[in-house]
Amino acid sequence: MPKKIKSFTVDEQIYNALVGKFKTNKANSSISLFLNHCLTQLNEHLDIMGQALANEKDLTVPMGFVIDEMAYRVINGLSDDDTEVYSRLMDLQEDYEADSKGIPRDSYFFIKRGGYRLSPDKKYIIENETGIRYIAFDKHLAKIEESD
Repeated sequence: MPKKIKSFTVDEQIYNALVGKFKTNKANSSISLFLNHCLTQLNEHLDIMGQALANEKDLTVPMGFVIDEMAYRVINGLSDDDTEVYSRLMDLQEDYEADSKGIPRDSYFFIKRGGYRLSPDKKYIIENETGIRYIAFDKHLAKIEESD
C-alpha cells in the first residue's frame, strides 16, 4: 500500500537537475517511482544479507555496518544467489575489519593475506621480504618508484 511521505532531505541542486531531466525528456516515470524502486531493492537486499549473516557464524560484521555501507553504495544487480551474497558479505567483513583496525581498506586486503605491512603514516604498504613500497587501490598494487 503506498504511503505518501511528507518530506525527507535531498541535495536541492541534484534534485532540481533530476526533475529537469525528467521533464525535458518527457519521462513517463517519476523521481518518487525511482526512489520507491530503490527502497524496495534496498529492503530486499538487506533481508538477504541479514539472513546470510544469521547463517554464517564465521562472519562478525554487524548488520548496522552492512546497512550503513549499503546506504552509501549504488545497488547494482541485486541477487539472492548464495555465492554472490556471501562474496558481498566477505567484502563487507573485510571493510569492517579494516575500519575497526584503522587500516585503509585498500591496504588491508594485502596486509590480511600476509607478506605486507602498513607504513607508519598509513599511506602505503611495504612488502616484508623486499622492503618495496606500494600504493594499494581497488585490490591492485602500484610500485612506488624511488626518485633521486
